[in-house]
Amino acid sequence: MRNNYALQTSQAAALFLTYDPDNMVRLHGLERADDRIEVLFMDCRTAVSLKDGHVTMMEPEGRVRDASFDEAMTLYEYLCYPKTKPEAAGIWASISELGGVVGSYHAQHLQPREDRDVFSGHTERLRREALAMGGTDAGTSGDVSVILPVLPGFRMWFQFWDGDEEFPPHDQFLFDRNALSFLRYETLWYVMGAVRNRLSERMRAGGPPGPAGDEERI
Repeated sequence: MRNNYALQTSQAAALFLTYDPDNMVRLHGLERADDRIEVLFMDCRTAVSLKDGHVTMMEPEGRVRDASFDEAMTLYEYLCYPKTKPEAAGIWASISELGGVVGSYHAQHLQPREDRDVFSGHTERLRREALAMGGTDAGTSGDVSVILPVLPGFRMWFQFWDGDEEFPPHDQFLFDRNALSFLRYETLWYVMGAVRNRLSERMRAGGPPGPAGDEERI
């Protein structure tokens, strides 16, 4: 029996195939080959098959892998959801300001324990890895404060506070005020999961180089 994550990804892939790929390319300024759409997703060159919707990611060091659930669901939504060209406002907002029933306090406490353990005590390393993913240091809040490019035109502000005797480590994500013209509110949770997981992977792996060059192809 297929698990719910695999079933949901399969359904999203099938829905993706019903949309006009030329419109996706036009709205987001992407590249299209005969059988795929290519996009830079975080620091990975990513290909979405126009035959079966499968998402493949090439990491900067050359490792090719299937997209995770969070990555695939974010990418399908990014490609299919906008009806017109989305534009960033250049104003940051917390997830609670954008709407929905889960506020920013709860978002912090939904951070997986394993990610907190990887990040905690290694804030300088975490900052370097975020910058190597194409981020920009925004050191105004938190022990780590980096604005990360997630997808073309779509950035997020990642902040991390290390723990002490009184408080556990926690993170916070800020989004552009027009984020919901790119993605539905619920999909922002997939974005946060994808970014946390990618930073954790880089921390565990010792940190590959920065984003793959445009000449890379999957």
